[in-house]
Amino acid sequence: MRKRKITYIHLGILVLVIFINYFGSLANHFTYDDRVVILENEYFQSLYSLKNLFSKNYFKFSGESTYRVVVTISYLIDYKIWGLSSFGFHFTNLLLHLLVTFALYFLLMGIRDRQKSSVPNSPNSQLPFMATILFSVHPVHSEVINAIGFREDLLCSLFYILSFYFFIKALGITSRKSDRVFLAMAIGSYVLSLFSKEMGVTLPFVLLLYYVIYERGSIRIQKFILYLIPFIIITLFYIVIYFIILSVPPQEIAYYPGGTFVNNILTMSKVFVYYIILLFFPLRLKVQYEFPASTSFLDIVALISILIIVFLIVLSIYLKRYSFMYTFSILFFFITLLPVSNLIPIMNFIAERYLYLPSIGFCLIIAYLIDKKMRDRRKPSVPHISLSYVILTILLCFYFVINFKQNRIWKDDLSLWGQAVKDVPQSFRARYNLGCAYRIVKDYKKAMEEFKEAIKLNPQYVEAYLILAVTYAEDGRIEDTKRVLLDALKIAPDESNIYLNLANAFKECKEYQSAINFVNRAIELDHNNPQCYLKLGVIYGEMKDYPKAIDAFNKMIELDKNNPKGYNNLANALRLAGDILNSIDAYKKAIELNPLDYNSHLNLAGIYLQERKVELALNEFVKAKEINPQSLNVRYNLAVSYLLLNENEKAKRELEEILKINPSYEPAILKLKEIE
Repeated sequence: MRKRKITYIHLGILVLVIFINYFGSLANHFTYDDRVVILENEYFQSLYSLKNLFSKNYFKFSGESTYRVVVTISYLIDYKIWGLSSFGFHFTNLLLHLLVTFALYFLLMGIRDRQKSSVPNSPNSQLPFMATILFSVHPVHSEVINAIGFREDLLCSLFYILSFYFFIKALGITSRKSDRVFLAMAIGSYVLSLFSKEMGVTLPFVLLLYYVIYERGSIRIQKFILYLIPFIIITLFYIVIYFIILSVPPQEIAYYPGGTFVNNILTMSKVFVYYIILLFFPLRLKVQYEFPASTSFLDIVALISILIIVFLIVLSIYLKRYSFMYTFSILFFFITLLPVSNLIPIMNFIAERYLYLPSIGFCLIIAYLIDKKMRDRRKPSVPHISLSYVILTILLCFYFVINFKQNRIWKDDLSLWGQAVKDVPQSFRARYNLGCAYRIVKDYKKAMEEFKEAIKLNPQYVEAYLILAVTYAEDGRIEDTKRVLLDALKIAPDESNIYLNLANAFKECKEYQSAINFVNRAIELDHNNPQCYLKLGVIYGEMKDYPKAIDAFNKMIELDKNNPKGYNNLANALRLAGDILNSIDAYKKAIELNPLDYNSHLNLAGIYLQERKVELALNEFVKAKEINPQSLNVRYNLAVSYLLLNENEKAKRELEEILKINPSYEPAILKLKEIE
């Protein structure tokens, strides 16, 4: 009973500490990749074609660059509950971090209870709680907690730790029925961890490490191997899925820093040592790093870093004679970092979010040292536990100050990328992202300045030219748009997106033939790109050449059968061409693919109303209203439909609702007078 009471107290303290440190994150907006992955991603807003979760279409619809289906499902659930409220998504992130913390606490308690000789085993031993509370508020985690788009680290770590915990339970139970249940739970959690993020693949190695260090003398090797085999099989199956069945599409090609595998090893050794320094002194946290790559063996910093890493690994083995905790913690840190060691090139070879899971090893060592040293140095008049908590409290206060600052930095894209530019003014990516933030709030002048600075820092960065051109267009400066895009062509003459943007610029000037020529050039370069045919269809539509527009949209659908935009645009062209029957079918297909396609519902309702199929029109107007309840046009047409069906009271209520939203909306005022 006393043990259970202490556990409840510990859990309560963890909830309180996490809430105090990260409460500020709940008021933050969508930032970083959140806009691409969630806010502007129709996949999450529509919940359409769930079958795409388990096919190669996943990458196109999810906004993810790797197969992380568990993360995507969590976004779908969030949207179902919260809509597009950033508060709701941030709340889920905070809740997941709390669950990770709880899981870690029970894992460490389980290890302590099974291994009395390897950790302080007196009734006052606070190692699991101290390590967990350090983990719960370490500032290096602020990126994972504040950025919704990096939820994969939270989910991966949660299921990783749960799998570890259930595996230990299965090993320690003699009942065959019970151990099978725990083993099944461990295997299931491992699968969820893998499909949250690739870092989960290290778990079998950590389980082996745990057995060798802690259980070799108490659990038969045959039993351990038998329990480990399912994890190995699942790992191999996952590798086949990841690299063959659902391989990552080549959107951006990642390269080794320094250009070669050897230089990558030298560079990553510096990164690993930097991670260690960052865990000890989390004072200069950054969202964007410009880390110098090593280019030769003459890089003294890289050679020293390799020596430090080798020394730490050797030291961990040597310290095993004093405590297994040293060995396990240090090796756990390096093993869990392996997936982001850039052995297989990744786009960002350094990021604070990569430390979320590995930092458990760091927190274990710090907690163990505090607990052990205070126990060794205690005085009769000062209980060691009091000294431990004094040191722990100082650390927590230090962490709170940093977390408070980080929560404010992650408030929105302007504050985030503004700070990034201050931290790394020579980073073209930081400049580019700050420009995007200014563009979103329509501060075009500052946006253009940042994009130009990004181009100056990296003249080969085509994306900066493209977004600068788009910004000029949004500001009404079409000639500047053309100029920038033509400059981009000099750098990347075979980049189809430049031609598509040029086509759009000339379309805005109603220079349709030039626009068509640019689209045709884009098709020559990338004939399987459905966006080329979408753009071509739109241009022909503006020219009122509907047969050619229909042909272009049909070609787009042929290349991308699951994209509702293709069917919606085809339906529009068919409707304008007078082919009402096929237009209705196309709208229905668009709605089937995306039930929340507002425009398709609205246009289909308009056709039904035109065809005097009022009940069908009413049904579509109701659905359009559910999607966009603030649309006065939809509400007005809904009222008209009610009137046509002689449901005057419903029409009156709808018109009154319109006037609550906009008291000066004249059509509603006139129609209401007619009714009365």
